[in-house]
Amino acid sequence: MLLWTEKRTRSCSLRASTSALYVTAFAMVLAGSAAAQELPPGNPLAVPKAKLPATAVAPPAKPPALLTVEAIAARALPAIVTVLVKDRRGELVKSGSGFFIEPKKLITNVHVISGGGIVSVATLDRKEYQVTAARTDEEHDLALLDVPDALNINPLPIGNPDILAIGETVVAAGSPLGMQGTISTGIVSAKRLVKNVAVIQTTAPISQGSSGGPLINSRGEVVGVNSFLAVGGQNLNFAQLSTHIAALQKGGGKTVDFSRGDSVAPTSDAADPNQDIILSMLAQASFSGTEFKQSLIGDAELVLLDPMRRQAYFALKQDLQDSNDRKRVDATAAKFVADVSRVSLGSDDGMQSRFATAVFRRSPEKWVFFGTDFDNLRLRTGGALTFKFKSADYSISSGELRSFIDNASVRGGVLTVNTAHYAKELGRRSVTNWGAVVARPGEPSMARLARTITKDVPEADKKVQRLVDFVAEEIVTDGVQAAGLAKRASEVLMTRKGTPAQKAVLLASLLEQIPVEYALIYSGYDVWVAVPQGNFRNDNFMSITFATRQWTMLDLSRAGFVIGQTKAINIPDQNALALAQRPQQDGRLYHRTTGMPVGSL
Repeated sequence: MLLWTEKRTRSCSLRASTSALYVTAFAMVLAGSAAAQELPPGNPLAVPKAKLPATAVAPPAKPPALLTVEAIAARALPAIVTVLVKDRRGELVKSGSGFFIEPKKLITNVHVISGGGIVSVATLDRKEYQVTAARTDEEHDLALLDVPDALNINPLPIGNPDILAIGETVVAAGSPLGMQGTISTGIVSAKRLVKNVAVIQTTAPISQGSSGGPLINSRGEVVGVNSFLAVGGQNLNFAQLSTHIAALQKGGGKTVDFSRGDSVAPTSDAADPNQDIILSMLAQASFSGTEFKQSLIGDAELVLLDPMRRQAYFALKQDLQDSNDRKRVDATAAKFVADVSRVSLGSDDGMQSRFATAVFRRSPEKWVFFGTDFDNLRLRTGGALTFKFKSADYSISSGELRSFIDNASVRGGVLTVNTAHYAKELGRRSVTNWGAVVARPGEPSMARLARTITKDVPEADKKVQRLVDFVAEEIVTDGVQAAGLAKRASEVLMTRKGTPAQKAVLLASLLEQIPVEYALIYSGYDVWVAVPQGNFRNDNFMSITFATRQWTMLDLSRAGFVIGQTKAINIPDQNALALAQRPQQDGRLYHRTTGMPVGSL
């Protein structure tokens, strides 16, 4: 079971809606789905009491000296890798962690390399090596990878997890969110059985991407392989026992030959490790869109999440040609549940559909209601969800989606800035800090999209124009949504529409990936992207001054807009362009003409 989560303590609060409460409550419920129990006496982690023989024996060898965390990091990090899984085009699908146990062999988790793709590893010195083969132990989620071209790697020693004491200090290492060379410390908090497999529970924090990294004791020995964490709690992290590695080294497990095109098939019954995030996005259609829903649950519609009872309820439209509700529900639910026999239909009572703890009003759009428990859901993205546009495809994995939802992939900051001092100029006392939701440079899904859109354009100015063309022409300008509703760039792409401010966030997120300097210019509820005037013309008189420099503003609501040439449809008076922001600098808002900071971040 792979129950991943990542808690962030950013000040960026990006959801002030009822549906956001579903996310929090749902995450709390999932913690209980890792059916853990204390190990019984005699378990493989228990420390047996040694019985001295009658004859004299030599005194035990002196145990190795305990190392500082600094010393452990210095020894371990060169042997730790980022495991990369790419598609046939060379685009990154997912990543995890691993570590060398022999000069040309390393350990990771099976779930890191499952699902197909080209597997390689990147070392701390930025060298990348192809993985040619693997041996897998699916029961313990361990994989031994062959890396024949690896050079000068000092492997990590394997320790004995059986002698770990509760409260003993341990170090987790790996590449959380792809951030290579990361370590964290904690203690062994328990030894448990999870689904009848003995694991180590630890407080050493891990995140998405930490899977496959080593758990190291104070003697510098690997005692576990970081594998999963339980959501809804604090520091509930779990590692597989390092004792299972020896069986793979001796030839145990299944053989996978990547050089022949073999792949590691995902466990058919396994839920997506980020299913909680996927479900929460389904509950927020204005942020995820119809394509997202269709790819995951088909014609069904999610109508209610009941976190307390761990139930999800769905509905189907009325079908006058097919009155066999059970057949329709089974055919639909089979796409996203493990067992259709655990799917229950509501009892129809006139215009109502009743369940034991829920009642729904029927309509032609929502006619047949059915429900199932959270543990039965299998919401899978197939590695990545792809949204096809005319200029390029946008793909995002569930892990990348989680990073956006956790605000790990955005600039961050407070979402609302107090501008009471400039209320007369702005016509309001506070503004949305749109720079907070701009994607960070290097965010994988945005970087892939920006690279594809601008792949045959060498000049920076032409790259900017190409990105403007994409946002202005292929993203619908939405004038209906609340102007202050903060969508991230990923959500604008998934829904294919956004307000002018939301489209500005998307363009800024793409410019971050090139990278190109830009500013956000605020006018009332509107936000404009501006780039340095440079070689751009000013035929449309959209040049403004900010921070002693000239900038040209971009109209993303007008398809075919040419920078510096096409006139904007509704450009405000320059005096109304009161605030400016440079997220690539300090992210603060400034009065555009006086240069004075506004509010605080």
